[in-house]
Amino acid sequence: MQLFKISFINKIKPDTVEINYVATLEGTQSTPIFEGRQLFYRDNIDSQHLKNGAVAIKAIINILSVTSPDLILDRVLLNQSQDKNILNSMSKQDFDKALTARHLLNRLKTHLDDNQQPVIDTEIITEMRIG
Repeated sequence: MQLFKISFINKIKPDTVEINYVATLEGTQSTPIFEGRQLFYRDNIDSQHLKNGAVAIKAIINILSVTSPDLILDRVLLNQSQDKNILNSMSKQDFDKALTARHLLNRLKTHLDDNQQPVIDTEIITEMRIG
């Protein structure tokens, strides 16, 4: 098993919202193992999916569905949005719920609690964007 991370970078412009993401192995200067880009034209989208983080969760599910089962998601790095009324980060609770419902716990960093129930240890980190 190898740990990997997914980094999201977003750009909000007057007419569009662009979400870029790249998955790389942890602990190395690895080349990307997956890259994606989504461009949304603001006049034609259901903005609720951008405000609640659903777009990022769907991208993560897509990445996990096509990458090797030997890759375990360790961290998700999210840019802090320039405008949270347009684009907002997913919550850890929504992330855990969505990936559990999709039966993807085997692709996440986890441990068992005292009752032998899985606890998701994959970190969701919101990073400050400078510049």
